[in-house]
Amino acid sequence: MPALTLAAAKKQLNITSTTHDTELQDYVDGVNEVVEFYVGPVDDRTVVERWTGARRAIAVRHRPVVSLTSVTYLVDGSEVAAVADVDVDIELGVLRLKTAEWWPEGRYLVEYVAGRGGSAPAAADIAGRIIIQHLWETQRGGDSRRPDLAGGLETVTTGGFTFSVPRRAIQLLEAHSTGPAFA
Repeated sequence: MPALTLAAAKKQLNITSTTHDTELQDYVDGVNEVVEFYVGPVDDRTVVERWTGARRAIAVRHRPVVSLTSVTYLVDGSEVAAVADVDVDIELGVLRLKTAEWWPEGRYLVEYVAGRGGSAPAAADIAGRIIIQHLWETQRGGDSRRPDLAGGLETVTTGGFTFSVPRRAIQLLEAHSTGPAFA
């Protein structure tokens, strides 16, 4: 189940009719993408990534990792390493070989399942509601600006997102952020 549903968005916006459901669903889908940017996939999904060997660890792009499916050579599909021979840090998404210090030379595919089992953190639901309300009100022409603690208007200057994501939503999401991983 995504972090924000159409029903939850309608409740947040006090909308009881179905008049705007199609448009509102587009907003819900967009908000869920923003939430997953911070917390990683909510629903479990299979991911396949290309990697090149001769490295100590592989830091997959989507976290948390539910399970590792396979690591196979790109050229012939043979197994690079058995899944049982790979140590998987599920939160960081870092894969290390148990039987060797370095991943072997070559190009290969890493297939794994990432997600949170369909259960988003409670803060992600609240953040999703804040974002949807902000976007809906600004699209409708309402004044959704909120005063900050210093008495001025809230401004948002975070990497990649500006006016679309209020700071209070980002602060809720950052506690569960998967952040970048380096290997």
